[in-house]
Amino acid sequence: MQANYKKILTISIAAYNVEAFLDEALEPCLSAIEFLDVIVVNDGSTDNTLSIASHWASRYPDSITVIDKPNGGYGSTINSSLKIARGKYFRYLDGDDWLDDELLPSYIEQLMNCKADLFVTPYRRVYENENPTETIDCLPYLPEGPVSPDRILADFPIAGCAMAYRTELLRSCGYSMTENCFYTDLEYAYLPFMHIKSIYVSKLAIYKYRI
Repeated sequence: MQANYKKILTISIAAYNVEAFLDEALEPCLSAIEFLDVIVVNDGSTDNTLSIASHWASRYPDSITVIDKPNGGYGSTINSSLKIARGKYFRYLDGDDWLDDELLPSYIEQLMNCKADLFVTPYRRVYENENPTETIDCLPYLPEGPVSPDRILADFPIAGCAMAYRTELLRSCGYSMTENCFYTDLEYAYLPFMHIKSIYVSKLAIYKYRI
């Protein structure tokens, strides 16, 4: 069922003109860097995004890779990353968001011991206007642990930023995200979901979503 991968988690970072945020996105990865396959996709940026990403890749060549390509939209960054992903699981991270460095080692440990096709976590909305941080649990009615996909209720859609798919599942189902198009995170949330046979629900709010 599981292919042999060199890393536990591939993180695909869509990076378009995020020079002000990219350090903040990459810094938390250091808490579990040896287990991560971080792919920064510079999507035709016109600022210093590429040089910042390249500096990080030079410091951590075994864990951080840079793809530099013409602008193709969010979907193109996912497609580019998936082609070279080395992680057992695959998830995305927007270039202006970040992961919780304190929870990341526990998250990796859970992924390490997991065999489910889909791994779901809560996420946090972090407001720049200093509103309180808001935790969003897409599956509040389910306890932590393995569950069957038929227990997912349609009234509780799962956000793409809450999902890590098994990389081999994405490849075997031929998943490809639409390029040069907005709101493709909905494709990521729903299209591979049709192929999953098992889910693991975690209560680690690992993703920090900047508002």
